[in-house]
Amino acid sequence: MNSQPPHQNYSQEEAYFSQPETAPDRFRPYAVYALIACNALMFLLSGSRGGWGDTDSETLFRFGSLFAPAIWQGQWWRLASAMFLHGGILHFGLNMWAVHNLGGELERIYGARNFLLLYFGAGWLGGLASLIWSGNSVGASGAVFGLAGAWLAISLKNKAYFKAFGTQVLGVVLINLVIGFQLGANIDNYAHVGGLVGGFLLGNVLPNRLPEFRASRQRWIAAGALLFLIFAATPLAVKISQNVLGAQQE
Repeated sequence: MNSQPPHQNYSQEEAYFSQPETAPDRFRPYAVYALIACNALMFLLSGSRGGWGDTDSETLFRFGSLFAPAIWQGQWWRLASAMFLHGGILHFGLNMWAVHNLGGELERIYGARNFLLLYFGAGWLGGLASLIWSGNSVGASGAVFGLAGAWLAISLKNKAYFKAFGTQVLGVVLINLVIGFQLGANIDNYAHVGGLVGGFLLGNVLPNRLPEFRASRQRWIAAGALLFLIFAATPLAVKISQNVLGAQQE
């Protein structure tokens, strides 16, 4: 007779999810908290000057919105600063709700450093997509969809995590897509798609605590190469944007 208790035959993920809800949990997603705090600070600063409900575009431009003609002139930093700006209280609230709900457990899985690489890498790729096809946007939506893409990468290899968090992920994605495809909605779906693709790719190659994504030399090389390609693609995206959007303005 096997004297081992049944739970010792569980997989690592099953054992994790079978813990009682009263088990102490000292983990705090400080990177997520820092991102929300930075976004809140920028919203307070921009909202106090340009309005809370619908922040005017001139104010957002002064604070660093993604604006293609400015980026064409070398202001590439706008691809990063635009991730911390929002067009109003609803835009800000929905994105920060998504960062909190999607990001907390992802930070636990990937660790703070890899989580931030995932967040900003996906957000940057979303910004490049917006630069090429939209040319004027603000918001953390590209990075948020990047987090959803990482959850998709995890769920394809780890069913326990999908069962536990899949509803939240699908909810965030569906809410944003429904709003984005509403008639007349001022939503940058190009950033959403770019971020989703970036998050899925980075989520697959960045090492994390799950056995399916265990750290290895090959995985680190792949992650470094992908991040390099995302950021190195910026000059090409600027050139394509000039051709695409410049032609539309003629």
